[in-house]
Amino acid sequence: MRSLTYLYEKDGYIVSKTLQRAASRDGNIRQRAKFEGLAAYRGNRIFVIEREAGDDGSLVETILFPAHRQQVNYLRGLTLGVASRPRHTPYASKTIWKRISDAVSLREAVQVCGAFDPDNRKIDPIIREFLDASSQSLPL
Repeated sequence: MRSLTYLYEKDGYIVSKTLQRAASRDGNIRQRAKFEGLAAYRGNRIFVIEREAGDDGSLVETILFPAHRQQVNYLRGLTLGVASRPRHTPYASKTIWKRISDAVSLREAVQVCGAFDPDNRKIDPIIREFLDASSQSLPL
């Protein structure tokens, strides 16, 4: 799943907004979700806690860290949450965030969001390698 997250400062806080969208292969099912939350930086880690819009939405925490101090284009980490449907099921997943250029418009960024088959060529090789590494542990 490729989502779009925007972090910005508002009233002295770092605020997050995330957009997720996915469609079934035949196009009959379309899902969209919007999340908003807060981010904090502690101990060389970025913590993002978000809630899904709506009264019964998901609650999600993502913990991110750079692989190396000089490398900030990719942030690797872990996402933990409680799904809103069907039964408030908890989950955990490896995650990797890639910084996109300021030259990319919001429309362009949203258009490349969605669910992808694991072997899809549109998935960045660095991202694929991180997500495929089943034996790789996260130094959280």
